[in-house]
Amino acid sequence: MTEALLLKPYFQTEAGIVFYRIPPTVNKLAFGERTILMPATDHLKTQPSGKIEIAKNLQNSTACPQLMDFAKSELVRKAAGGDAELSKWVRKIAICQCRDGAYCHKEMTVTRTATGFIRTCWHHDGIAHRGEASEEELNALAEENWVQFVAYKIRKDLSLQADDSVNLGCLFAWAVAKNCINAINEQDLRLLLNLPPKETHDHRESTTYAAEQADPHKIFKALAQPVLKLKADPEPPASFMAKPKEKRFESSKWLQFVKSQPCVCCGKRADDPHHIIGQGRGKMGSKEHDLFVIPLCRVHHNELHCNAQLFEQNYGNQTDLLFRFLDRTLSLEALSVNDR
Repeated sequence: MTEALLLKPYFQTEAGIVFYRIPPTVNKLAFGERTILMPATDHLKTQPSGKIEIAKNLQNSTACPQLMDFAKSELVRKAAGGDAELSKWVRKIAICQCRDGAYCHKEMTVTRTATGFIRTCWHHDGIAHRGEASEEELNALAEENWVQFVAYKIRKDLSLQADDSVNLGCLFAWAVAKNCINAINEQDLRLLLNLPPKETHDHRESTTYAAEQADPHKIFKALAQPVLKLKADPEPPASFMAKPKEKRFESSKWLQFVKSQPCVCCGKRADDPHHIIGQGRGKMGSKEHDLFVIPLCRVHHNELHCNAQLFEQNYGNQTDLLFRFLDRTLSLEALSVNDR
C-alpha cells in the first residue's frame, strides 16, 4: 500500500472516541481492518481531506535547514505578500492549532500574535486574547506558520507540487525571481556556487584565497539577468510608412528558454517551443513571431497538431495559454523591457 488518508478528526472527549468523515470517493475496503493514526506533518495543514502518497507525505517536505533563516528576511516578507497573504493562507488550516483535547468551538477564526497569525477556534481565540495562553507557544506557532507559508509560496511560484520538497535550489530560484537574493546568506550561496568557505588565514596570493574572497551575491546578480530584453521605441520609422513591410521577430535565445520550461498542459519538461497556430492569423510560408510560443511536451505538441480544436477543448485556447505563460515569465523577470 502506497497511499494513506488525510482526514480531520472529530473528538468526543467524554466518550474517549474520535470520528473521521471519509470522503465518498474513497473505497473503505482498501484500508483493511486496522489503521495507523499519527499527526499530519506541518506541510499538510492546508491540504484537503483525501488520499495522499505515503512516500512523499509522511515526512516534512519543507525540512530545508536554510528555510528558517531565509523566511526571517524582510525582503522575503515583502516578496511573499506580507501579512495580508499570510492571513489568507492561515484561514485554510482546517484545525484549531491550540487544541488541547479538552474543548474546541466549532467556529474557527484567525488569531493575531506578536509574530504572525495562527488558526484557532472561538474558544481558544478568547483564551489567547485574555492572556491565559502561553505567549511563547503562540508566537512559536505563528513563526512556524510563516515558514510553512513561505514554502507554500515557493512551490506555487515555481509551479511545484504541494508535496514537493523545498531545497536550497528552490530558495535560490525563488529569490532570483522575486529579486531578494540578499536574503540568502553568504555561506549558502557559496555552497550553491561550489566556492570554498570564507576563512581568515595568512595566504598572500593563491587561487584558493581568491575564491574565498569572491562575493557570491555579486556573482549571482551578474548571472541572474533576464533571458530577453525588449527595447521600447515610441516612434519606429516603419510606423510613418503607408505600407510598411512586416518583419518577423526572431530570437533563438528565447526559444531555448521556452524549451526549458514545464509544459503548459501537464507540467512535465517541455520538448518543443510551440508557435501559436490558427487564431485567424494564418501566414503563408511563415510562423508566428518567436515571442508567441508556449512550452509543450512531445505528447501534447503532437496532440495539438493532430486536432487543434480538440486540444483547445481539453486544455484551453492557445492565446489564453500564451497569456498565462507570458504572465509567468514576466513575474520571473525572464522577459523585461528596456524603455530607456
